[in-house]
Amino acid sequence: MGFGAGVTGYKLSSFVSENADNVLIGRAWGGIELGFYDRAYKLLLFPISRISSPLKQVMIPSLSRLIDEPYRYCSAFLRVQRLVLFVSLPGIACAIALADVVVAVLLGSQWHASATIFQALGFAGLLRMLNSPSGWLFISQGRTRDYTLWGIVMAVLAVSAYLIGLPYGAFGVAVALSVAQYVMTPILWIWLCRKGPVRLRDVVASAGPLILAAHLAVVGAFLAKPLLPTSPALSLLTALVLSYALTALIICTFPSGRATLRDGWELIAPFLTRKVKPASVAPR
Repeated sequence: MGFGAGVTGYKLSSFVSENADNVLIGRAWGGIELGFYDRAYKLLLFPISRISSPLKQVMIPSLSRLIDEPYRYCSAFLRVQRLVLFVSLPGIACAIALADVVVAVLLGSQWHASATIFQALGFAGLLRMLNSPSGWLFISQGRTRDYTLWGIVMAVLAVSAYLIGLPYGAFGVAVALSVAQYVMTPILWIWLCRKGPVRLRDVVASAGPLILAAHLAVVGAFLAKPLLPTSPALSLLTALVLSYALTALIICTFPSGRATLRDGWELIAPFLTRKVKPASVAPR
């Protein structure tokens, strides 16, 4: 009962933090402004949650079985977190730099007002991918009371940010949400890593290069934007390749980054080297 109450407490707090922005924007600015915000939010952050949910179902039981083996527990968590960040962050960085193109291609030109909101929310997306796996640690370590307390702190900070940004419309709320993520991230990991097998220095050394590389990839893709092809689809594809290339180039200068590239290669190598067996011919 105590374990379940802790998880439920976090879910309730998370529900408040994830829906208060819509309520506030709709009440203060009306349906049109809320529509632009909602489209931008779902286009960026909703797919992120769809990535996190299946991983959560796999990682929590896997880490729970390793709780008595601290080294394997820490190693497994950091390895999966790095791979998730490497797969997702360059794409988010590309979307931030080419927000207007992304919105025009995926939503249509009538939603162009969502582009700046989408761009502002993109920076929250970068840190959302870093912070989402924190739930794996809270639950697998049985620290649901800490999980609930963190959910309350997160809800208070998020709603405070929404109120600060609300006078400036949906864009102001989006900027405030991203700023709040940068404030909440160090608080979360300091609070989380004070107990358990995963230490703060482990997370910084492992995920730090990827977060740095993602921000530099945003700058690189934005600077390259005038040189990209005029075709929207080709422009997005070229920027995406550039973003992944820059990220890989930057992280390979760090030991954890090289480990991430090796892990990624080990995952895809069997598919690239698999030989297709010739079809057998039945005898006449």
